[in-house]
Amino acid sequence: MVSNAYKCKKLWVIDDYKMVLKDGLREFKFKNSRLKPAGHTERTKGSVALFRTKADLAFGRGFIATSLEAIGDNADHAPSHWTANPFRYLTYKEGTQSVIGHTEDNLRQINQIFIDIDTKENDINVLVLDFNELGIIPTYIIETPRGYQVFWILETPGYVNSTHKVVSVLKSVRANLVKFAQEQGYQVDSGANCFGVSRFPTEDNVIFNIRTEYKIADLISVSKELSQKFGQNTMVLHSMKVKAPQSTSNKRQIDSEWYQLLFTQGASIFGRKGCYGRDNAIFTMALANYSSGSPYEVALGKMMEWNYRLDNPLADRVVEQKVKSAYSGNYQAAAEEYAQNLIETYISNEAGSLFGKAPVYWHKFKKARSERKYSHLKEWRDDLVSYVKQKTTVDNPYIKLSTSELVEALGIPERSLARLRSALTEDKILMVIARPGVATTFALINYVAIYLLTKMKTKKLALKQLLTKFINRHGISSQVSAFLENTINLLQNGIAPNKANQIEQETLKLII
Repeated sequence: MVSNAYKCKKLWVIDDYKMVLKDGLREFKFKNSRLKPAGHTERTKGSVALFRTKADLAFGRGFIATSLEAIGDNADHAPSHWTANPFRYLTYKEGTQSVIGHTEDNLRQINQIFIDIDTKENDINVLVLDFNELGIIPTYIIETPRGYQVFWILETPGYVNSTHKVVSVLKSVRANLVKFAQEQGYQVDSGANCFGVSRFPTEDNVIFNIRTEYKIADLISVSKELSQKFGQNTMVLHSMKVKAPQSTSNKRQIDSEWYQLLFTQGASIFGRKGCYGRDNAIFTMALANYSSGSPYEVALGKMMEWNYRLDNPLADRVVEQKVKSAYSGNYQAAAEEYAQNLIETYISNEAGSLFGKAPVYWHKFKKARSERKYSHLKEWRDDLVSYVKQKTTVDNPYIKLSTSELVEALGIPERSLARLRSALTEDKILMVIARPGVATTFALINYVAIYLLTKMKTKKLALKQLLTKFINRHGISSQVSAFLENTINLLQNGIAPNKANQIEQETLKLII
């Protein structure tokens, strides 16, 4: 039984930290424990770094915790940041409070991945429901001063071995989650280290906590689907099989087309929020030099030369710092997905051909839609969903469309439109409200759910009362009504514990 001493005003209850940390830390402090039962023994596990403030983080000043008890001891002044993925060991720089050792090569295990959203301009509810449609609703969300951090917890940790394969695979998964969020219109920091420092979760900043955990295989499956959508090589990005290292004598990264393109045509690279920039490019190319066997001095000279050709060069000390980091021995080679992102952002949006391709197999493919006389019903349905999404918002989720307007907007024949309307009566995403003699109303169920939640907050209506009124007014089917209620309940279940007392009995307030 976990002691109530762990519960406090600022921190989560300890079960939530255990959900994140898994078996990464001891239960009790090795020395000076106030809670360890007599005779209790534990083997040595991992370490996490915690930082009191963002300023401390910037200077590396922090403290090390090797147990859940040590985290619970910080009830009076919760840290602002931490490393939720434990490291094999951490220590302090001699004579200072600077924590060292929280580098990727020292990871013990991966418990969570996250994406960092840099703005509050977009409704976070919509992103939650978009990810839910993918089958991977976020485990919890932290509100930051400028945006949000969105987390997925692994059911079983990804233990890091000498090959670091799990690190590469989960990086690819996270990269696809970033790209998906960006396609939904969110400003996401592509360069954030998804295994490193993140905001420390407390009852005050966690605004959504559904406590869902994911198998690595499930995340890979969703990521593969996204890769296919984005036209990426799923076998290269997501294979968990460890291949024997290949000799680099004939396949040096500095001889690759992508390296030559970055080095010769990257003068416009600058950097902005949510995109890789000059420092990322230098680090990537320096790693390519390192993996290819180039001496440090040669790589530094090349990167200085490249920097001088930039439209907006970096300071020499920054270039030197990036090259030193690449040659620190903590990395093996440049990650091609970083190079591809840089090239597609600044040089050519058709960079995919420069990178590894999956083996070619013979399949029977359906013809491209532009080559077919008829479209499939699902394609018309997807067109309609996209059109409704473009024309509506969470504040105004409904759009009325006559038959002629639909035909013009979608380019759909009237006969196909009649079949489409019939097929949409119990759609899980699109709500259709039809009455004889008037234009049909369309709405995304996710948007309607958020709209109704807001209405409940302002009008103090109970959930059942509001849904009954809505169903009776619009005559929607019991199946669609169930989809709507499930979506609302999904958001309700994600309410952070300290927010629950703000909700009047049987009344749901929109808190995320």
